[in-house]
Amino acid sequence: MNAEKCMELKNEIVDAEMILIGLGERYDQSAASAENEILPYVLQEEKATWLLPLIYANRGSDDLDGKQREMETLAKALKGKNYFVMSKTQTPMAENVEWREGRFVAPCGSIIKKQCGEVCEESQVDFLSGEEIRILEKAVKLFWIEIDKSEDSESGEDALPEEVRMAMKLIKKREQMKQSARKLIHAAKECLGKCPHCGSERVLNVLQGKKYDQRGYQKDWERYTKWLAGSMNRKLLILEIGNDETLPELIQKPFDKIRELNRKSKLCKIDEIDENLIECLQKL
Repeated sequence: MNAEKCMELKNEIVDAEMILIGLGERYDQSAASAENEILPYVLQEEKATWLLPLIYANRGSDDLDGKQREMETLAKALKGKNYFVMSKTQTPMAENVEWREGRFVAPCGSIIKKQCGEVCEESQVDFLSGEEIRILEKAVKLFWIEIDKSEDSESGEDALPEEVRMAMKLIKKREQMKQSARKLIHAAKECLGKCPHCGSERVLNVLQGKKYDQRGYQKDWERYTKWLAGSMNRKLLILEIGNDETLPELIQKPFDKIRELNRKSKLCKIDEIDENLIECLQKL
């Protein structure tokens, strides 16, 4: 973002009565390494799609420290302002930023929360213990080690036509991923245990699960809708940051609708909080 645009945004932040922030996929570790097209289908076959964001998150990101700094800078710049953060993130990175208390909601769930797989009425969404997090991270690390090792191994089929070799490589990769995924699923189920109320297996509290328990973010959502209702006819700055077209009904569409309904609002879309903007925000 150039200096002129940075100054415009700075003035908008200062002038705004309320600020609505939408954090997109750029700030989600679970979306950072989703390069493997086979894995979702394998986990779907194994009825364990709830493991997807955990597996991708532990693949790592090239710039986690940079993203963390961006969010922390934004939070400090908004200190004292009346704001709310709507986030697509499923990892604790964004939630761990020192946002204003009670002003953060993540409707897609979290990889550090667990729920009853059947969402029975008596169950509730709980945070994973430190030991459970360590066990799952270790299991996912082993999963990726096996996958990477299988890709590096020689096929021994160099004499075959390229199309045949590619097809056989894909089949072997899928089979290896299925075997490794089954080990991971077993380890995850052993770690999470069963619901004490209905005996169903516990799963991670994420949107990708077969049955997603929305009670995990319900209280935060109620605070969000109440805050949003109070933004009508107020000078509202809407910041859409690092967002793409995934789940447009969560940020993109509702933010556009809010802008239409509130004539005093202004929508600003930002691909990323770059160094120029960080420097500008630090002066607020």
